[in-house]
Order: sequence, then C-alpha cells, then structure tokens
Amino acid sequence: MRQFTPALLTLQLLVSLTGSPVEAADKIQIWLNPQSIYRPESGGNYLITGLKLLERDDAERAAAQFQHCKDPSLVSSPVLVRMASAYLDAGIYDRSIECADIIIKRDKKLSSVNDLVTAYTTKAHTLISLNKRTEAATCLVQACHVKVDNPNAPFHEASEELLKLGKAAEALKLSDEGLKAVPELPFSYLSRALVLNSLKRYPEALETLNKCLAVCATAKKRYGPDCHIGFIPKVYQERAICYDKLGQPARAEADRKYVRSENNAWEDSFFADHSDIVPKAAKPKTSK
Repeated sequence: MRQFTPALLTLQLLVSLTGSPVEAADKIQIWLNPQSIYRPESGGNYLITGLKLLERDDAERAAAQFQHCKDPSLVSSPVLVRMASAYLDAGIYDRSIECADIIIKRDKKLSSVNDLVTAYTTKAHTLISLNKRTEAATCLVQACHVKVDNPNAPFHEASEELLKLGKAAEALKLSDEGLKAVPELPFSYLSRALVLNSLKRYPEALETLNKCLAVCATAKKRYGPDCHIGFIPKVYQERAICYDKLGQPARAEADRKYVRSENNAWEDSFFADHSDIVPKAAKPKTSK
C-alpha cells in the first residue's frame, strides 16, 4: 500500500486543483502548514475529494468529505478557509466556526492576510446564520482591521451590521476608515450614505451617493458597461430617499423612474424569447 508523506499528499491535492505538477510544486509552501504532519486524523485524501467537490459548487458533499478530518489544526490555512465556507453553506455551523477560529488563533506566519480576512468574514456569516449579530459585527470589524487597505476588507458589511445594531456612530466611523483606505470601492460609499440617512444628515448622504455614482462611472469606463450593473439601482433608490427628505420630489421621482427602467430591462433580458439564437430545423426537401 502506498504511503503518503506530507509533501506527497499536498502535491496530490494541488495537482488535482491546478492540473499541473509544476504549478502544484511551486505552491506547496503556501498550502502545507510546515508545523503539521498529515496524520490519518487529518483526512488527507478526503480533503482532496472535498476540494474537488467545492470546485463544482457542491458544498454539501464537500462538507461530508471534510467531516473525516478529525483534527483540523493539522490542515493549512488556505484549505481551512475552504472547509469553513463549505461547512457554512452546508449548515454545519459549529465546524465552520472551529475552522475559522484555528486560522484566527494561528501564528500569522502560517496564514496570509486574505486567509485571515476570509476566516473572520466566514465566522461572521456563520454567526449571522445563528442570529448572533453582535458577535458577527465584532468579527467583521476585526476583519477590516487585519489590514485596512486590503480591498477584501468588508468595511461596507461591517458598517451595515453595526447600523442594524443601532450603533450608527461606530458604523459611520468605520465607513470613513474604509473610504480612506480604499477610496475606489463604491460599496463603502453606499454604506456611509445609509448611516447618514439614518442620522438624518441628508445633504451629506446625497453628496456621498453622488460620489458613489462617480466611482461607478469610472469603473464602467475601465471595466465595461456591465460593471456594478446590479448595484447602481440601489444607489439611485437610496438617493431618491435623500431627495424626498430634502424636498426635491421631481428628482426623487426621476431616480425611481431610472430604477424601474433598469429593473424592467433586466426582466426583459432574463425572460426574453431566445428562439432567434436556437438553430431552426431544416425544411424537408421536396421531390420534384
């Protein structure tokens, strides 16, 4: 029977995901926790199967494979974040939190910034599923402060959770931190506007929403017309509220009209008759 060493198991795992032995070998140092040994309780081959299933968006079956890992502390952080996500999607919340906590408590040398941010964020989403919103908000704030200029830091999400808890001042402070760190992310502008609207600071909210739309317009020029296509109507919807509060009903109605037109366009596209792109059956030949 073939014996798998830690390096061989990790190489097999990476080859299965990358399809390239050379590329897999290059990534071993990233995926293998050098302070751990792939003992049977790590569920090595089950991890490989689970990761393959995750690649096919089959989180439930992936989580079933990951359950064979009796000691997640033996697993590297990049694999643990995927395990935590699969457990969350499968509704196995205790295991999701367990995997996330291992990364959070681990020596920072063993986890990348993105691994740590994802661990905090996944734990927060798990806590939200358990209706533990205060703890979830704390996790999201911690994710933001791992590295404030990280584009993946969930400032907008953390701000909105704080707002739901009635902590508008904290939410506004966090939104400002996020915009200062990464000013090109439109989501943070919308979150800031939501807080300002809740504080009845409508002129500031309107200014923030206009900046948000300007950022979206720049992104469209750079990445194409579909950039932020589902997000922009939300900004217009929130801006309509500002216009109402500022006594500008005509502008409010113009924004709502835009939202309706965008929603109708999306529905027309989604439910369109695509028969014109389906090959038509050839007409039967008639004999002369």
